[in-house]
Amino acid sequence: MKKTFLWMIAVIVLVIFIRALQSPDAETSFHPNAVAEPAGVVICPDSAGARSVFHEKKWTDTLEDTEKKVQAGTPLKVPDLSPYGCSLLPVETPVYVENADATGIIKVAAKMPDGTILHGITRADQVVKSSRAVNSE
Repeated sequence: MKKTFLWMIAVIVLVIFIRALQSPDAETSFHPNAVAEPAGVVICPDSAGARSVFHEKKWTDTLEDTEKKVQAGTPLKVPDLSPYGCSLLPVETPVYVENADATGIIKVAAKMPDGTILHGITRADQVVKSSRAVNSE
């Protein structure tokens, strides 16, 4: 009886420990150094396809058009980017810029409002290095 009780206590402690590791609050190593600045910042998994799309003129034109519409107060429909594995970051989303390449693509980690950390790439002109990022955590 005593052994069974001790085993039950050990299992309960183990379950509590595992749940604590899985909670969103367990992510303590996120230290943003930038924020998503313009409306419609897109973050995608790092792949050759995503990198090539970010360099297309059509992408630049779309971003500029979106920015103009937002500034004019035009409501925008948020596109579903999930089929591509991409996400749209809300303005002022804290971002950690991991590194940049010579072509203007940056590797980032972004902390979504629900606490989820997304890893991927975006264009360097889509985030702004900022001390505000440190205060937004």
